[in-house]
Amino acid sequence: MARIYFGNLNEPEQPAGGVYRWFCRIGSKEVTLYVGSAGAREEQVSAASTLKRGIQEAQRSCLSGDQGRKLLYTDFIVGTALKYFKSKGHDCYWRHVDGDPGK
Repeated sequence: MARIYFGNLNEPEQPAGGVYRWFCRIGSKEVTLYVGSAGAREEQVSAASTLKRGIQEAQRSCLSGDQGRKLLYTDFIVGTALKYFKSKGHDCYWRHVDGDPGK
């Protein structure tokens, strides 16, 4: 059964802004599924956290933010990709990549 793994959880200590990456392993190859950031917005409700973003995406926490449900959130899209690759037997991985959310 395929799983989701969160690597380098405390490097840097969370919550921390920056860039993170989702990837899966297909055979011996790493396939990047998504590269995201946390902390790039000037106005924030809570502390920027790449780990929090990764968890929200893995849970597919939010389908849409608009009332008409015409705009899908990244959480749902990335989570659906993770679910798909897991269903095909591929483990999926999250990694904090960089501390600068502008990269």
